[in-house]
Amino acid sequence: MECLRSLARISKEKSAYESALKYYTEIIEMMNYLNRNEEILAETYANLGEIHLQLSNLNNARTCFQKTLQFQEKKFGVSHSTLTATLSSLSLISKRMGDLSSSINYAERTLSVSQSSFGIDVRNAELLNQLAACYVDAAQYSKAEELCLKAMAFNEKNLGPDNKEVAENLFSLGQIAKKRGDYKKALESYDRGLEIATKSFGPSEEFS
Repeated sequence: MECLRSLARISKEKSAYESALKYYTEIIEMMNYLNRNEEILAETYANLGEIHLQLSNLNNARTCFQKTLQFQEKKFGVSHSTLTATLSSLSLISKRMGDLSSSINYAERTLSVSQSSFGIDVRNAELLNQLAACYVDAAQYSKAEELCLKAMAFNEKNLGPDNKEVAENLFSLGQIAKKRGDYKKALESYDRGLEIATKSFGPSEEFS
């Protein structure tokens, strides 16, 4: 078993995904037949999900992460911090699949679990942005704007008003305003974001 896990890990690290898929599948078959260690199964399904995601096999990726989530919920409960990475992955995969309702649900759960586990934390500002992006894709611009403003308020308070994250929040707010047809507000947000970027990082700074 340990030999198979090592081979699978090495294959994944070397981007030999087909070999990694084979080894991880063998681990799951062996675990189900010999000794159902749910912790190892959860880890193995997560690794399989990551590989399927690299190969753009989105349905398989989501199925694997859903299995991981089931094992994690059974062991840790539905609000444990261990779930955040899995829920976040499921949100992003669902978004890529065009399943915006599921993407939003997973993103909301990710944020809820993270807030209850870590309180006020920089990772929650990132999750607010992720959830806001889901709402933008679903054309729910008021909710998206509300979340972006919360993320920006956190970043301004904890990172400073001239931080790159604040500039990125402003650019996101500009995009939301533009989609709503409020071009004056969009331009104001873009101008303020550009001012922060130029002041703090120079005119050549690129933003995600």
